[in-house]
Amino acid sequence: MLDDLIDINDPALLTTRLSEERAPDIVEALNEATPERAVALLDGVSADRLADIFRALEDPTRANLLGKLDADTTSALRELLT
Repeated sequence: MLDDLIDINDPALLTTRLSEERAPDIVEALNEATPERAVALLDGVSADRLADIFRALEDPTRANLLGKLDADTTSALRELLT
C-alpha cells in the first residue's frame, strides 16, 4: 500500500509516484484520504490515467470525487469512461 502517498505535498513528486503505481493501489490511498485531499492527489494526473483509477473506484466514492473535479477534467473523464 502507498502509506505515504496521501502525505506527499510536492506536486512533481506526487505526479511521478502516481504514474508509477497501479490503479488499485492508488484507489486504496484515495479511500484513506479526505475527499479534498483525494482531489488534490488527482490534480495533474492525465485523463487516461484518471479513467483507469475511476474504473477501479466503487460508488459512491467515484461519484463523490467526480463531482469535485474541475469541469474540463470531468468532461474528459466522462468521455473516456463511456
